[in-house]
Amino acid sequence: AAAAGADRPTECWDGVTVLPPLADDAHQDIRGGLGRALVAVGSESVRVRLGVNVSDRAGGWEHNYRGPDVVAYLDGNPAVCHGTHWEGGPDFLVEIL
Repeated sequence: AAAAGADRPTECWDGVTVLPPLADDAHQDIRGGLGRALVAVGSESVRVRLGVNVSDRAGGWEHNYRGPDVVAYLDGNPAVCHGTHWEGGPDFLVEIL
């Protein structure tokens, strides 16, 4: 399975699976730094995630989701964490190019 890419992060855009390349070292440094900064300035009222599935649906989310680099959900955001993914958009999102 690993040879087929099953161990790699994917996204699904309206039913089409996209297999982006793994992040390079500089990309990971930026993502980690942003995550640490958000946690440092945040409080218990913010949930910061580095690489998480974000969808617009509870069931069938595997057919439409994104995997942004960094997200932050503030208390009061109506998004729901389903364990495997978040249903609903975050308050803050970063996609590193």
